[in-house]
Amino acid sequence: MNWTPCTKPPEVGNVIRWTEPVWAAPTQKRGKRDQIGEQTVTARVRVMSAVVELEVIAVDIITAPDDFVSTLKAGDMIKRKETSLVQGDCHLQA
Repeated sequence: MNWTPCTKPPEVGNVIRWTEPVWAAPTQKRGKRDQIGEQTVTARVRVMSAVVELEVIAVDIITAPDDFVSTLKAGDMIKRKETSLVQGDCHLQA
């Protein structure tokens, strides 16, 4: 597949890919979580508003501990802020 960097906000129906951190469970009740790795998420844009609603197509673990199991799977509906996608180096399927 060919991927091009997102130069403008994605539109409904677009397939996008971005990288996001993988977080450990909190160690204390109000404790700060530690970043334990990264994953690449590929998803289709379903609703475009202040919060982008996406349908997950694939999740690829880049780095994480051997016993890590991702909470995301194909078919899940997720929400992300547009700024989070930009920070994750968003790419659009060409």
